[in-house]
Amino acid sequence: MGDTTIQSTINDLIKTRTRKVKEAFLTDKAAMDQELDPALKSASRYTLDLNYEVKYNQHNWLSIVFYDYVYTGGAHGITNASSYTFSLTDGKLYGLKDLFREGTSYVETINREIKKQIEQKVQDGELYLLSPFASIDEDQEFYLTDDALVIYFQVYEYTPYAAGIPEFSIPMKQLSNMLQVAVNES
Repeated sequence: MGDTTIQSTINDLIKTRTRKVKEAFLTDKAAMDQELDPALKSASRYTLDLNYEVKYNQHNWLSIVFYDYVYTGGAHGITNASSYTFSLTDGKLYGLKDLFREGTSYVETINREIKKQIEQKVQDGELYLLSPFASIDEDQEFYLTDDALVIYFQVYEYTPYAAGIPEFSIPMKQLSNMLQVAVNES
C-alpha cells in the first residue's frame, strides 16, 4: 500500500477494535472473578484469542475477518466474527449498504440466495437451523472474496454451536447491476 495516511487510518481502526475487545473481556473477567467462590478462583481459566484472516486484498479493496474466541468457563468457549472492508483508494470503511446503489433491492436479492442455499444445505443434511432465516440486516456483516460477497451469521443466531459460523457466498455477478462501486476490478 503506497499511501501511508490510509495505511495509518486502517491500522488505527484495527488497533482500536482490538483494544475494545480486550477491555470488554477484562471487564467481564473481573466481574466473574468477584462472583466466584474464592476456593475456585485459582482453578478458573479464562481465554481470549484474537485472530484475523485477510479474505480479499486486490483491486484497491481489503476485506478482513476477525475471529474472537472467548472462554470464561463452561462446556466450551464461543467465537464471534466481525469484519472490515476498506477501499484502499481513500481508506473508507464500507458497510454492506455502502456497496450498493440507493433504491436497489440488494437485501431481497441476497435473502433469496441465502434462503436457496439454506434449503439446499438442510436438504443435504449439512445444516440444521435453530430458527428460520428471515432476512439480513441492511448492514449485515460481510466480507469480499475474489468473486463473491460472503454473508455470515454468529454462532447460535440461526444454527447450533456445532455448525460454527455459517457463511453464504453470493456470486458478485448476481449483484453487479446493483453495485455502486467496482469491488472486483481495478
